[in-house]
Amino acid sequence: MKRSPIIYILLLGLILRLVNINQSLWLDEATSAVVARDYNWGGIWSNFLPKDFHPPLYYFALKAWSLIFGTSEIALRMMSVVFGIAAIWMIYLIGKLAKSRSLGTVAALFLATGPLHIYYSQEVRMYMMSLFLIECAIYFFLCKKWLWFGMSLATVGLTDYLPLFIVPIFWIYGYITRSNYKWWKSFILSHIFLLAAFIVILPIFTSQVTGGFEVKTLVAGWWNILGGTSIKNALLIPVKFVIGRISFPRLIYVGVVGFSLSLFGFVMYPSFRLKKYRFFVLWMILPILFALVIGLFLPVLTYFRLLFVLPAVYFLLATGLMERDDKFFFPFLGAILLMNVLFSARYLANSRFQREDWRGFTAFVNNNSGGKSIIIFPANSQMEALNFYKPAIPYSGPIENYRDYEEIWLMRYVWDVFDPGDKVRETIERSGFMKQSEHNFNGVLVYKYENSN
Repeated sequence: MKRSPIIYILLLGLILRLVNINQSLWLDEATSAVVARDYNWGGIWSNFLPKDFHPPLYYFALKAWSLIFGTSEIALRMMSVVFGIAAIWMIYLIGKLAKSRSLGTVAALFLATGPLHIYYSQEVRMYMMSLFLIECAIYFFLCKKWLWFGMSLATVGLTDYLPLFIVPIFWIYGYITRSNYKWWKSFILSHIFLLAAFIVILPIFTSQVTGGFEVKTLVAGWWNILGGTSIKNALLIPVKFVIGRISFPRLIYVGVVGFSLSLFGFVMYPSFRLKKYRFFVLWMILPILFALVIGLFLPVLTYFRLLFVLPAVYFLLATGLMERDDKFFFPFLGAILLMNVLFSARYLANSRFQREDWRGFTAFVNNNSGGKSIIIFPANSQMEALNFYKPAIPYSGPIENYRDYEEIWLMRYVWDVFDPGDKVRETIERSGFMKQSEHNFNGVLVYKYENSN
């Protein structure tokens, strides 16, 4: 019996997502990990969520997952790997429904090898889960399976807020396709699930919005780097969608990005001219436009928060390829796959493009601390990674008396945001401490001080 190519594509996707999966958790991942390990179900709802900026479903799912598989880096990341593989399968089904099995296969192959998709399939965050659920909602919408569509839409809203930018697209598509009364009735009723979900989490959502504006008041620098509308943040969306989270020397970077974006644009161009693909064009463009507008008021314009748009990019690449003359098919298919593989390999094989090494920092401090030591942060925040890895020496925000210690490890992680005047460093040095060394653990920068008195 001949096996379908999608089986091999899913296997390829799995292999790529298991390479170097045992990286250190970075700060945001550590937040998820601490919630899964240290909070009970009620604590997640009442103690953690009001201070976070995301809905509860991902954290509850991760908690349940961790009770079965544990809380190691690999165990926690495997949930996102599963959702990543499921997303490849779902884009295949969408392509098969929209046109043919061949279209679904090509779209799935692009997603399986996509560098940004691989990266976030290894992330202990909600982005891959929400991407998969968006695909489910789209598939059931196109199938007109309204019960499943409504439930999928509700789970999206319970997983992450920003992917709900997809909702207006369904309404716009219904309008431009001149759907009949029966269609509109079923479609509108399907939103009951989303409305019910919002009512359930409304108290949490209200607390999160209030807390978010408090952050803007208390730590303006942090609010500014979260993702407000700017030319840089806007340009990063297509760039990162194509090459992932890697870089090159400047001139090479400009050339690689220019060539890659030109190739992607040329290949997908036929898709924009055909009415049968206009839903997918809306899926790719409108959420980004919504984020650009809302980003003028709230910091939402960051490429990874728009990851749910990425399947639309690869789908339109696949449709554009399928609509071209046959003689162009394999050369362009090979070129896109080659770029995906090269960009993905650069991330997977080079630790410089991987995550912050809080695990390495913790081990280093444990092995190189002597006397009475402490780790000092520039503020009483950003400690989630150490809450997870638990170093052998204490750690804290700024304290009153540094002279009680013989050795200080001063964290320089986002110090310019939380301590823009660098007052903590100045106070430590005025207290008689001399800097002995600097250490960088893939973005986790620390100064080691010793008491000279």
